[in-house]
Amino acid sequence: MTTHSVPTAASRLPADTARALTVVQCALLASAALVLAGTVTLVVWGPAWAGAASRDALLHRVAGAVLLGTLLMAVLQGLLLRGLARRLRGQPSTEVPNAAAAALSLPRDPLTGLLDTIAFQSQVTTFLRRASTDATASLFLIDLDRFKRINQEAGRDAGDALLCEAATLLLSHLRQGDGVARLHDDTYALLLPGCAAEQALALARRLRSALSGLGVEHQGRWLAVGATVGVAALDRGARQDAQTWMARAHAAWYEAKYGEQGSVRMAAAPSQLSVVAPA
Repeated sequence: MTTHSVPTAASRLPADTARALTVVQCALLASAALVLAGTVTLVVWGPAWAGAASRDALLHRVAGAVLLGTLLMAVLQGLLLRGLARRLRGQPSTEVPNAAAAALSLPRDPLTGLLDTIAFQSQVTTFLRRASTDATASLFLIDLDRFKRINQEAGRDAGDALLCEAATLLLSHLRQGDGVARLHDDTYALLLPGCAAEQALALARRLRSALSGLGVEHQGRWLAVGATVGVAALDRGARQDAQTWMARAHAAWYEAKYGEQGSVRMAAAPSQLSVVAPA
């Protein structure tokens, strides 16, 4: 039968903290040993030192030595514990995950490893909650054109490989801190903090061009996909919730998909009409 040991409190501590606690324990033991040694020394050699001193005087000396040693030990313990507290304050908490760990803990699409729909919506909501009123950012909604036909003709395995290839391509064009998700089937979404409308438009064109180079070879034919992109820039100076912002990106994508497939459409401010970005 295999037995599993239960980790002790010390084994769950960081290595530096465990070493510091060991130093404190050793120092306290050393202090106690010094007090004991001083007491024994006074008891053994005290009469010779005291000369004609009475027994009571000797006991007073012993008590004084013990008291002095105890005070020194308390002072030493306080200094060591103060240093340990400083070390602990300088260490990251093991209870609260940092931002990177939190990002890794978000739900993921099992096929591509990108964020899933729920995680992406949560990321957008968190960004809007923390963003200032003059912050710039853009949302992308990207759909792979002709993917369903490729999936039907070349098979699901080829289609899955194409979806993963598209995910890798998107990640290669993004910065650390940008959000990318596979919402469903062949639809992806991007959150780009600090990306204003003009930058977003230029990036959308590059992504559309890069994605259009993807495809699979099937029965001697190259089956290529295309890409339709809807973009919605965050309105400066206007508070906007995640649902409204994503709806604007979806509206821009819808107009492009069913108006001029393979195009990039930038959603203007909510009070204006969406415009088709020139190829």
